[in-house]
Amino acid sequence: METEKSRLFHPNFGKKLLFAFSIVLFISFFLLLLIIQPIWFDVNRFINDMTDLNINWILIIAILIIGVIGIEIYRYVYHFSTLIVEEQHKPKLGDYIRIVFFNIFCVALTVVLLSEMGNEKVLIKYGFLSILPWIFFGISLTLFILIQPKLASLWKRPLKIKAQAIGTNLLLGMLIIASVSFINNPSMGKSTMNTEPYLQYLGENSFSIMWLTNRDSSNWVQYGLDDTLEHKVYSMKDGLKDVSQIGTVTLENLTAGSTYYYKVFSQEIKQIFPINVIFGKIVESDLYQFTVPQTNPEELSFLLFSDIHEQSHLFSPLLELGGKSPYDIVFLDGDILNHVDSPQQIADQMITPLTDEFASEIPFVFVRGNHETRGELSRDFLDYIDTPTGNYYYSFNLGPVHFTILDSGEDKDDSHEEYSGLNDFSTYREAQTAWLEKEVVSDAYINATYRIVLVHAPLNEYLTESDAGSFLDYQQVWCDLLNSTGADMTISGHHHENVKYASSSEFNPYNFPIIVTGGYELEDQAILRCDISATGLDLYVLQDDGTVEGERVLEYTITA
Repeated sequence: METEKSRLFHPNFGKKLLFAFSIVLFISFFLLLLIIQPIWFDVNRFINDMTDLNINWILIIAILIIGVIGIEIYRYVYHFSTLIVEEQHKPKLGDYIRIVFFNIFCVALTVVLLSEMGNEKVLIKYGFLSILPWIFFGISLTLFILIQPKLASLWKRPLKIKAQAIGTNLLLGMLIIASVSFINNPSMGKSTMNTEPYLQYLGENSFSIMWLTNRDSSNWVQYGLDDTLEHKVYSMKDGLKDVSQIGTVTLENLTAGSTYYYKVFSQEIKQIFPINVIFGKIVESDLYQFTVPQTNPEELSFLLFSDIHEQSHLFSPLLELGGKSPYDIVFLDGDILNHVDSPQQIADQMITPLTDEFASEIPFVFVRGNHETRGELSRDFLDYIDTPTGNYYYSFNLGPVHFTILDSGEDKDDSHEEYSGLNDFSTYREAQTAWLEKEVVSDAYINATYRIVLVHAPLNEYLTESDAGSFLDYQQVWCDLLNSTGADMTISGHHHENVKYASSSEFNPYNFPIIVTGGYELEDQAILRCDISATGLDLYVLQDDGTVEGERVLEYTITA
């Protein structure tokens, strides 16, 4: 008696294999044409160039797919099934000729398409991944349906056969459910959004909203005076919407005193072709809000951190000390990072700790420290913050204060071996000095009630440092400019101490105090708070002494 195993090698085995191969080939070709849909226009133009004809080949291919190829696949499945059950109706010679012709046609066209696609072959990867759940769903559902008629007969078989049938059904059912779940929720791996949004203050009635993504994305903000978010603004430049891992959207001409609600959105851009784009999923942030400062109010409160040096766990306890009362803005006075090496480092050590506390609804302003000039990504660090001028030195008015932000750069001469000849802060400071000369005679500076200067390195180092080199000469130049134009104070970090150099004292011959604060060690970690009202200015530095209020280790007041 002929065994089941020997029947596999029936004389019709080769014919079965031919039709099975043809079915797989046609389905694969069908899927390939669907996958490369974004470049159908390019394919149409390519075929027209080859044939010197002006025909809509896309339409022709669509007809072939829907009609001829569909019919052929049906015929091949039919012939394959008749060969399996060994019915009398057998394929004829014409069937074999046609199948060989179409196989050659599909293989040849596939080779031509792949050879001409070049970098666009990435379409196949993304397209295949996108339809993979559908393939699993189709195969699983088909097998599930096909085995159901045989279940009735299986109940009469031994227990082992019944268990296998039930297990197969359960497995196919799980595959169907998993495929449907993946189709409805196709996100894989990390979310496109890498950080929550953070606010940057750019001046009167103007904010910048920024956030980081894990993948190149098109980024935009939707905002409004209520949660309907009626306005939509893209991150863009020179007429092109940005495709970047840094979302930056500037909101201008906002209404002073109004509260705005907003969300940020990112859509992954998988691949950009000359006339086509492969888009990914759209993700969005939570709903946030911020309030635009009143024009020229008498009151303002701000906080300041310095020299945290990636000890980002300090933000929360220090904010518990200094942030009990409302505040309008936060300054980061440099050396928040040890060096700038990667986007993920910036996200983990600076952005996320700040957005966890306040930065999605209260803006922060960054003052570059010498440690932010170091590291592989230091030359691109300005991409991760926003300033009114696009430089590390700038100024703006907020309430009764005109803030001037200066960049002291590195803390050693450009010729120092640590810099490997890649620094030129001398030239940079000359350009900054030229800018400062105009800044201190501007109407915004002169007419302000208070003029506060923030710079990472204290501007009296040329007096306090015994080994001060000539590269610190810029400090005296800047101090002379500020002294002659009525600056009220400078606030710095860098020294990891909390000290006030009073005006007209041994190490400060100028008419304004030089305040130094910040650090990450137990003895110097602190937060500076400044409250300004119609009665004057009250500035103090708080350290944790175990009490709820903390210890005021430094104070300075100006009475109106």
